[in-house]
Formats: sequence, C-alpha cells, structure tokens
Amino acid sequence: MKLNKQVIIILVLLSLLISSIGAAAYFYIKNKKTAMDNSKLVTIYVAAKDIKKGSLINEEMLKQTTVAKKFILTKPLLQKEIVGKFAKETIYENDIFRKEKIVNRFEPEETSLIAPFEYNSYNIAFKLFRNPNYSLKKNDIIDIISVYENKKEDGSIIISDPYKVQIIADNVKVLGFLRDGEETDKTIVEQVVTKTVKKKEIKEKIKVKADELLLDITSNVLLKLTDDYNKGRQIWMVKTKVIKKKPVEIEQLAVKKPSKKTKSVYKEYPYRIYTPKERTDTLTATIHYADNDEASIKKMKNIKLKKIQECKEKEKFIVGTSKYIHFRSGPSVGYKIKRTIYKNIIIPYDEKVNDSWYKTCDDYFINTREVEELTKEQVEEKLIQKYPLKKVIEKTKIIPAAEEVLLDSSRCKKQNKFLIGRTDIVHLRRGPSLEHRITNIFNKGDKIAYEKKINDSWYLTCDGKYVNSYEVELAK
Repeated sequence: MKLNKQVIIILVLLSLLISSIGAAAYFYIKNKKTAMDNSKLVTIYVAAKDIKKGSLINEEMLKQTTVAKKFILTKPLLQKEIVGKFAKETIYENDIFRKEKIVNRFEPEETSLIAPFEYNSYNIAFKLFRNPNYSLKKNDIIDIISVYENKKEDGSIIISDPYKVQIIADNVKVLGFLRDGEETDKTIVEQVVTKTVKKKEIKEKIKVKADELLLDITSNVLLKLTDDYNKGRQIWMVKTKVIKKKPVEIEQLAVKKPSKKTKSVYKEYPYRIYTPKERTDTLTATIHYADNDEASIKKMKNIKLKKIQECKEKEKFIVGTSKYIHFRSGPSVGYKIKRTIYKNIIIPYDEKVNDSWYKTCDDYFINTREVEELTKEQVEEKLIQKYPLKKVIEKTKIIPAAEEVLLDSSRCKKQNKFLIGRTDIVHLRRGPSLEHRITNIFNKGDKIAYEKKINDSWYLTCDGKYVNSYEVELAK
C-alpha cells in the first residue's frame, strides 16, 4: 500500500513538471514570434511639409517612410485615402496622417478682425492725433476733443486764456485698425525681420504699430472732425466708457385722465421774416485849443447804422435749416454767440464772406451748415404757405392794381401818404408781427394809404392794420 501511494505522488509531481515545462515553452515561442512581428518595418505616408488648416492635400504634400510596426498605434492610411482631402487642423512635417486630422469638406470659421459698424466706418491716421493711444483694442470707446485758439472779436488771441476746448464726438466705437492697408485687431504686433550684419543674415523680432484706426461715427461728427482738422486745430483722443444718459424724472401732477383718442403733439416751425435790429456806433470828437495844449473837450455821440435798409433792398435771403441758428460776432466758431433763433426763419443777409459764413444785415455771422440760400420767389412762396389764402380770398375783395385806396379815416385824409405793393401778394395784419392774423390782401402795384412807419419792419395803415415793409415800398 505504501508503494502504491509513493508511485501516485511521483506521477502527480511528474505531470506538474511536464505541464510547467510545456507552458514555458509555449510562452517563449509566442513572445519570440511577437518580437519578430514588432521588429518588422512598415511603409507609411507622412507629411512632406507643414500643411495649414483647411489646405487641400495633394501628392506633393506626401512622402513615404518606414517605421517599426511596434510604433504604429493605428492602422496607417493609404495614399488614396489621403489625397483629395482637407486638413482639419495643422499637420506638421513628418506627422503621420490619421483619420482624425483630415476631412472630406472644410468649412472655414467666420472670423473677422474688424467689428461691424452702425453708422459709418471711417479710417483716420494715428499721427493726426496729438496723443495717439496704441493701447486701444477692438470695441473700445473713445471721445474726440478739439483744441482751438481763443480769439477776440478783432481776431487777436487772448493771452490770459489762449485756448478753448470742445468735444467733437463722444462714445465713438473703435472697429479695428489698419496696418499697411490690411485689417488687424491689434495696434502693435511682432514681426520677424532679416537683417544683414557683417555679411551675415540675422533674424530679429521688431514691434510694428498700426497706421490707422477705424471708427464708427455719424455723418455730422465726420464733418466736424474734417472741418476742425482742416482749420489746423489740435485733435485729441480719450479712452472712456459708454455713458448712458439718465432718464429725466418728471414730477407727476394730478391731472385729468385723457380721453382714449389722443394725438401726438408735433412742434411746428412756421416760416417768418427775421427783423434785423438797429445797432449803433459811438463816435468821439476831441477839440484842442491852440493857446492851451492842456485844455481840450471830448464829445461822444451814438449814431445809428443806416445800412440795414440798404442791405434788405439787396433781396438776398437765407433760411434756417437746423433746429437752432447761431448769430456770432465773427466768422468763426471761436467767436461769441450773440443771438440764437429757430429753424425756418428767413434772414436777409449782406454778403457771403466765404464758403462757411454769411454776414447778416446787422453785422452778425451765420455758419453755412445751419442755413441755405433762397431766392425772392422762394421767400414769397414759403411765406404764403404759412397761411391758407383760399379762405381769405373768398371773403376778401381784391382791389384792382393802380387804384388808390383812401379809407375813411380823418387822421389820414390830409397826409396823402401811400405805399405800393412790391410782392405778388401783400398781407394786412391785425398786429405788427407775422404771427398776427391776416385780415386782407392786395396785389402787386396796389396803393395803400398809411399813417406812419412804426419801425424798420412795419407800417400802420389808415384803417388800423399793419403791413410788412418787405412787401411794400413808398409811393413816389
């Protein structure tokens, strides 16, 4: 029995030894075969040069190379699977072509270096500004300021306060920049430049600034900016933030509820004639005595200028086109504003000084941007438009031309003073203003008896009505 047990144990141990030897032999042979396979060289296609994103791949961009199989993690692509495709991303020289890096169609991303504009895209050189700010970025907001000489009415500069400042434009959006005519979103970039030093080429990085900046400005700001620069004024830029105007708080009052049907109120600016005011000049006379050098007498007298009526007879007119028309003491925006009126007021003027200024009959100056010229016929047409004459004509008997009108008034019978209509239609009004109602109308050439001239613009007729001096003239 003991012999049988020993034999069994020996057989078991022998079988274990044989199985371990077999397993070791199996793994040895398998590992040797795997090592031989990995050491095999495989021919694959790689990039012959750098291929930029979105480029169409052709045969010239490919080259063959051999690498050990163990270094290939994915199945290499064949030539027909690469040529004719697009690079999805940049493929660098000697990179292996993979499916993840190429696509059949490439749609470029829409990237713009310039922001979209709302009003006008205007490019202006940095060098035109006294303080060019190269730290600006796309979509920044700037204010543009103009500095000009502070002059007196005679044109001389005020020494104590030689300069004045005004804001040309605020909240101007920076759209981008231009460098050598090409769009860019940066004011300063680095470029590699090749220089020759001692017959050797050296590459050096330099910073290149943008030449111009693109601004989103309105047409009015564009005209102001161009006008100020052409006049030699200083232009400055200030980086800022968008200033939102606060809503005006209106005190709520207890009022009656409006009816359901409400109409929006529109402010009208009726056409009317501007009446120049008389201005006076002060003349001084000094009397010296021959027998006494110290004794002298000075006398001063104010003399009214009589050229207003002569100026009005030239029949040259301008009409206000902007909301406000400014009367200045001299032909420049640097001069003081003496008077301000509203649009649609017709102004007699003496002369056009230059392309930018008119001189009025009362020696003030108006900018050409605020007005436009009118002919005599246009003036009459616009004044007639103010009042609908159809109803007036229906109720009024038009007096024939050249007929003398002597109204029944004791104060006028003995004076024998007449006016003659000089415009196509002459209006009689209830008061000495164009705002007063028209009570009667006459034709050109009709005679009208009058009592007196109350000022440079109005006559009082014998029946107590008023007629504008522009529409009539004295009968000879």
